[in-house]
Amino acid sequence: MSLDSTFRPLATKLLTALGRTATFTKVTEGAYDPATGTVTNTETTTNIHTYQSSPNDTQLASGQYTANNAIFLVSAEELGFVPNINDKITAGTTWTIQRVKKHSSGEYDALYECVALQ
Repeated sequence: MSLDSTFRPLATKLLTALGRTATFTKVTEGAYDPATGTVTNTETTTNIHTYQSSPNDTQLASGQYTANNAIFLVSAEELGFVPNINDKITAGTTWTIQRVKKHSSGEYDALYECVALQ
């Protein structure tokens, strides 16, 4: 039995039990249309379970977080793809992802830590 077969499902199980339901919106940037002068993005939504927290005092003191940030834990197994900057998480309000940190369970990602701004 590998670590991946143990810890990837565990992240999903814990977030389902202890987290909350949210909507993850993957934003795919479209091509520039010179006729209209705009870029049309495509958005794809997925229902997920997430755990939301605020940065602690140490994180705020580091300067890498602000009081306006939220930290979302998302199961890699449940999401099925790697989150990107500008993707969105809607959990009561809509948050835009600014930074993603991957946590692996061995060979594969088990959990994504998404720092977002409202």
